Amino acid sequence: GRMSEIDVMQAETRISEAEEEALQAEIFHLSRVTQLRALIYEDANAWHDVPLTIRGQLELREDLPERSSLLEAAKENNPQYLAAIEQIEERDISYQRSRKDMLPAVNVIGSIGYQGLDFDDSYHSMRDYENRNGPNWSLGVAVEYPLWNQAAKASRTAALLGKRQARYNLSQIQNNLVGGLDQSLGTVEVARRRIDTAARSVSLAERALRAEEARLENGRTTSFNVAELQRDLSEARTRELAAKVEYQRALISLWALVGRLDEQLRLKLEARDDWNT
Repeated sequence: GRMSEIDVMQAETRISEAEEEALQAEIFHLSRVTQLRALIYEDANAWHDVPLTIRGQLELREDLPERSSLLEAAKENNPQYLAAIEQIEERDISYQRSRKDMLPAVNVIGSIGYQGLDFDDSYHSMRDYENRNGPNWSLGVAVEYPLWNQAAKASRTAALLGKRQARYNLSQIQNNLVGGLDQSLGTVEVARRRIDTAARSVSLAERALRAEEARLENGRTTSFNVAELQRDLSEARTRELAAKVEYQRALISLWALVGRLDEQLRLKLEARDDWNT
């Protein structure tokens, strides 16, 4: 008998809103469970009625490696960066070969053989070939000196430009890695601070709710105000959880960029015999 009619109506309104929010949360949970089944099981239909149990908590990590070591790991594990280095080596070989084509060429030419040729007659020629007597041999030197050599000059210029282009590509890939790493580290740090802020919001919301509940017991407030503070606490906890999820997503992006995602998630990749590739 301590609540007025308007207080009862407000409380019932809040209950209806909470039920609607609970249904929305149930739909959201169902969609995530369905997505997890598709990712985990090869045949999701065979496991559709098996409940998924979440073990473990979303934890903060304070032991991230130094930026320099992360950058080195990103270079070692990035296929584009490794391919760019190999391309530079190939272009350098082509350039060195094109430079050699510009130089004079000195070749030693020699031959030796039995042709069966004699100065007297055919009989002695046959005997000479049969007995392998008197081999014929020759030795000489051939010198080639290019006068204009426009083709070799064009090849050298093209090789030099290709070498510069390969170095430019490597520089661009490295800059992209650096930018991506700095972005990932910044996102991780911001997400960490967001978790701290959300945790303080939860603490303040809990204190405010306890104080308002005490006022309700003394008849100094309404249940509607208590319900509003309960909603504020629920939203604060949701924001804290979302901040932890965002932090984990930032870590996953960081380790994917560095190339150590499987190591951090303790994944072991194995080839299956029934796969064609």
